[in-house]
Amino acid sequence: MSNLAEPLVEARPPSNVHIVRQPLLNTDMEVYAYDLLYGEVEPAKVSWSNESCEIMLSVFLDIGLKVISEDCPSVISITEDFVYGRLPLPFPPDDVVLELPSSLYSRDMSLVPLEALCAKGYKLSLVASDPLDELEGILEYIYMLKVDLEVWSKEQLEFSIPKYLSSNVKLVATNVNTRDEQEYCQALGFELFQGRFVSEPVVVSGSTLKPSRMALLNILKLLEDPDCDISDLEDLISQDITLSYKILRIINSAFYGFRRKIDSVKQAVVSLGLKVIRDWFIVISLADIDDKPESLMLQTLQRARMMQLLSDVMGLNKDTGFTIGLFSSIDAIMDQPMEMILKSLPLSNEITEALLEREGLLGELLDIVIRYERGDWKNINNVGFEASELSTYYFESMLWARGLFEQIKTG
Repeated sequence: MSNLAEPLVEARPPSNVHIVRQPLLNTDMEVYAYDLLYGEVEPAKVSWSNESCEIMLSVFLDIGLKVISEDCPSVISITEDFVYGRLPLPFPPDDVVLELPSSLYSRDMSLVPLEALCAKGYKLSLVASDPLDELEGILEYIYMLKVDLEVWSKEQLEFSIPKYLSSNVKLVATNVNTRDEQEYCQALGFELFQGRFVSEPVVVSGSTLKPSRMALLNILKLLEDPDCDISDLEDLISQDITLSYKILRIINSAFYGFRRKIDSVKQAVVSLGLKVIRDWFIVISLADIDDKPESLMLQTLQRARMMQLLSDVMGLNKDTGFTIGLFSSIDAIMDQPMEMILKSLPLSNEITEALLEREGLLGELLDIVIRYERGDWKNINNVGFEASELSTYYFESMLWARGLFEQIKTG
């Protein structure tokens, strides 16, 4: 996959900060907003201060929130100096939801600064970090209330959520790690959800795949078979006119910049190689699954690209890195346990061990990329590159995935 697209824009975060976006999904599993997490890069910690907050607000402004969050609102944490107006907020109110610092809340706090922010048109977010807090007074000014499932018990949720709903706040469940948790929270009245549940398989049966998933698995088996040749691939692609069109459209796009038009799969293989065409086929096949959240497919493509870039930095096989990233969410896409799927695919031991056990350098790299996506920056091990490089590769991968996804969906 070494010939894939170059970065789409020049703007990117500076090397002294981490940045990651995490989707807030609505009940239809569509992205409602992006939570923008950020922090300063230091050897053993990630700090959050007025200085780092100013740095990141400047970064968001320079790059543009619409580039980072597209047309969705951006949820951005701010410090007390921004709340009290001692530092200016550089964003128009329509583009952001301001997350208040947890240190701000107290029973005797003044609500005047919150009233002033709301009067300017800003929407405010608050993390309900302590189930014992009485929030009635402050909720009048809160647009979005986040509740962490790792902090709250079911009893506390069932006691407090009805009171919050009467205040007309938009309830967000965070650290939602399973589909059961998401469905439970939705039944309670939560509107938005954030967590790993979207990347978890919905396993209905231990041995049965949906017909569409079985067809995809058979395609993956053929494509990963070392004996698969050009005629097999041509036959497979020619059975689907839309797929043929999409592959040729991407190959003839600015991604490659060929001077002459590529008119057939055979020409494409001669120009780019069988491995590249096979990878494009897998990417398009996965992106065309329409009963999975778009955010899952974007995350899969972004992770594959970031694995590819970092593998190259470390002197590892970047094609293998891309494949590992691409298959790292295959359990959620196929709705089957990872181990069962991998038993059916002729993947190398290196790829299988990286996916199942996080073994080998590529397995360690996958662990780093996943931790970075989750904002778990303190627990990232340096295995051959500077931590400051991660933000650049993450951001580039995010933009690349979005550009590629749009190319596929509009093809």
